[in-house]
Amino acid sequence: MFCNLKIESSELPDHGLVFIWQSLADNVTQPIAVFTSKRLVKGVDLAQLVLRSILLLEDAELQVPGLTCEL
Repeated sequence: MFCNLKIESSELPDHGLVFIWQSLADNVTQPIAVFTSKRLVKGVDLAQLVLRSILLLEDAELQVPGLTCEL
């Protein structure tokens, strides 16, 4: 788990980020993390989230041979 952070705010998020792991051999797709934000997320923060996701997946003995981004 990344964190269990909740921030109370009256502002609704306008951006979403979902990390999904998909098997290459089987028909398996699994969301692993969901984030929302009010504004754009900095590139450094995105890179840290991606690296942390990869490390956690590898700790679970899942391989990450590549990444895909959809805007």
